Amino acid sequence: MSLSSDALTWYLAGIESHDAGELERAVEFLDAAVGADPDPTYRAALIAALLDNGEFSRALPHCESLVARTPEDHVALIAIARCLAGVDRVTEAIDYQAKAVSLRPDLRDYASVLAQLRDRVRSERA
Repeated sequence: MSLSSDALTWYLAGIESHDAGELERAVEFLDAAVGADPDPTYRAALIAALLDNGEFSRALPHCESLVARTPEDHVALIAIARCLAGVDRVTEAIDYQAKAVSLRPDLRDYASVLAQLRDRVRSERA
């Protein structure tokens, strides 16, 4: 994690706001943290707040950046899959979700979401 004091202050305020369920406020603080310092920890927290707030299209570029830096991180892969599904790019979401499943087959929720995404594509084609 970075040592930028402003970014750290905003990050901690964002985490506290997120934990309190104040998602819009959390996004503001975490966005400021990432703006001051694009540390992956700050970016991951911003992504989580954006996803929890349903802001998939806004979270997507942050997810793409995180996956580019850590392409084998199953959590980053799950986040980008969630973003893509949220903006109706389900086929792409399936690819990322499947990679996360291959990296962590022990996490059954990952496989369950993958099955749901595949079902969604099948139903949309029907």
